[in-house]
Amino acid sequence: MATNPRSLQYFWRCQIQDLVKDLHLFTLTIDIKQIDNGDLPMMIAVMKSAFGNIEKLRFVETDNKGITTPVTLDDERLNGLKKKHTWRQMCLNYYEAHRAHSYFYKFELLKGQVEDLEAVMAKESTFFDTPFSPLAPREEFPATA
Repeated sequence: MATNPRSLQYFWRCQIQDLVKDLHLFTLTIDIKQIDNGDLPMMIAVMKSAFGNIEKLRFVETDNKGITTPVTLDDERLNGLKKKHTWRQMCLNYYEAHRAHSYFYKFELLKGQVEDLEAVMAKESTFFDTPFSPLAPREEFPATA
C-alpha cells in the first residue's frame, strides 16, 4: 500500500481504525508476559474501545518454550484493571514512562513539556477526567460521535 506522501499514512490509519470498529471479537487473548503492569490498564482500555465489540478478554503468559498458561483476574499483575482510571492519568503516566520513544507521540508534544499535554487534554476534560474501569470503558463512558 502506498504510504508516500506522509498524509497517506494518516489516511490508512483512519481507514484501519474505521474498519476495526466493525470487527466484533468473541475472544481477545492477550499475552501479558512482556507488558509493563503500568501500561496494561491503558492498553486494555484502548483495545476495548477500538473494536466494535469484545465478548471476552482472556489473559495468558507464554514462557520461553512457547507454553501458554492462563492468567486469572486475581493475579496481582492485573490489579490495575480492577481500579477506576481516567484517560488523563493513564496518558500522563504513559507519556512520562515512554517519552524517550519519539515515534509514540505527535512531534508537537514530544518537544514540549507535560504542561503542553495537560493543555491538550484540558480541551476535552469530560473525556479525559471521567473515571472508568479499563475492563469496561464503553459501558461506563460511551464514545461520543
